[in-house]
Amino acid sequence: MSSTANTRVVTGLTALGAVLTALVAIIPFGMRDVLTDHIRHGYPDFTPDEIDTAATAYLGILGIMGAVGVVAWLTSAWLIRRGTRHARTIVSTIFAAAVAVTATLVFIEDTSGEVGLAPAVGWMQLVPCVVGVIVVALLWRGGSRSGTDRRIGAPRSDTVHI
Repeated sequence: MSSTANTRVVTGLTALGAVLTALVAIIPFGMRDVLTDHIRHGYPDFTPDEIDTAATAYLGILGIMGAVGVVAWLTSAWLIRRGTRHARTIVSTIFAAAVAVTATLVFIEDTSGEVGLAPAVGWMQLVPCVVGVIVVALLWRGGSRSGTDRRIGAPRSDTVHI
């Protein structure tokens, strides 16, 4: 695959990642009952108002995280398209941070002993990470550091090829 084709594929995947991130941030707003049931199960002594407040807090956090995630995807696409020298490192760092935050959402237990976020909502947050691992793999597969120029996978212009 040529450098230009590889760049197009990777930037296309970043667009897909941005769309999936937006979706997994928006979908929980339609699953409020799943969140409230999970909170009610973990905290049976909570009043309906407290359950509603907790669900609203979760939705707010997911919405903010989704917005930050979309910005991260768009920034990644911009860095890749520009052929920024440090695109691989920056995109990989963004990916590692996203996986760490998402894993925290999925696995961290709250004071009730249950996972904090309803599993159906938490596991859904991992979907964009699947695209992220593909993007990072394609970026690093693009060529060696010393043998590539600023465009992902493109031969350096000052390299002699025999």
